[in-house]
Order: sequence, then C-alpha cells, then structure tokens
Amino acid sequence: MKKYAFAGAGGRATTMFAVPLAKEYGDVAQIVGVFDPNRKRCEALAKRTETEIPLYTDFDTMLEETKPDVVIVATAVSYTHLRAHETRHDLVCRLLLEKKKNQRDRQKYSMTR
Repeated sequence: MKKYAFAGAGGRATTMFAVPLAKEYGDVAQIVGVFDPNRKRCEALAKRTETEIPLYTDFDTMLEETKPDVVIVATAVSYTHLRAHETRHDLVCRLLLEKKKNQRDRQKYSMTR
C-alpha cells in the first residue's frame, strides 16, 4: 500500500486528490498526513475523506513522522512548492507538484531564505 501525504488542504487538494484517494483507492492508497498552516482546512479535508488523518501545521514534522511514499503538493503558494521540492530526499520518495516551478518563483524564494 502506498502512503500519501498532502502539502495544502484547500479545495483542489481535497476534491481532486484526497477524496478520490480515500474513497476510490483506499485498498491501495493510504493518506498518512495533511500539512497546511491553516488547521481548519486540514480538518475540513479529513472530514470530506471520512477517514482519520493526522493533521500537521509543520511540513518537516509531517514528513519525519509519516514517511510517505508520495507527497502531493497542492497549494496556491509557490513558496510551498519550492520548499517541498528542496526537502531532504531521505524524507520523501516522490513529489507530485500540481504547478510547475518557474524561474521567477525560484528568485523570490531565494531572496526570502
């Protein structure tokens, strides 16, 4: 069984990924964690999937505790996409980024570090 975690718990993460994973692929996929700085969004995602999912407001903590096979990054914030892409490789095997990275986002991110 593949272990999936989410970075971002908004509408796209919930309807396009989490609900189908939980309801249609629950026999081969398990959602092991949801990260979002807004805990209410995490709670809403968990409620829609009708499963018990650990909720996190810290990305690295989620990765360290859940050790997912795949992280689905579905946020409106480009920083999160870049941050997830630069996460230690020993913490996650694959990242599914719902937005492609671009040079402008990389430059903004490097200026904030």
